[in-house]
Amino acid sequence: AERAAEMGEYLMERLQAVLLPHSNVGDVRGKGLLLGIELVKDKASKTPLESDRMVAVTQHCLANKVMIGRNANTVPGFTNVLIVCPPLVMTYAEADILVETLREAIFSLT
Repeated sequence: AERAAEMGEYLMERLQAVLLPHSNVGDVRGKGLLLGIELVKDKASKTPLESDRMVAVTQHCLANKVMIGRNANTVPGFTNVLIVCPPLVMTYAEADILVETLREAIFSLT
């Protein structure tokens, strides 16, 4: 539990600092090593990002050997949250790779 809290705090801080300034990132939230990144059309309306653009982000990450998930089958039309759940053995260097890959993927949306 301590490791999850430590690495989760590090990831949360890094993801929020890097991603929240982007106009398509509505929120970065989570606890421990279970984190969610909400992608929206714009921050004001919080309208969910289109599915094809969500797929582009997940495909970019996969092509760069970073596996992330995406919520599905919760509320119809709201499948716009990326799910990040790395292993407890993740290193800080690996966390930085995850953050950078997500940054590249999301910033390529514009």
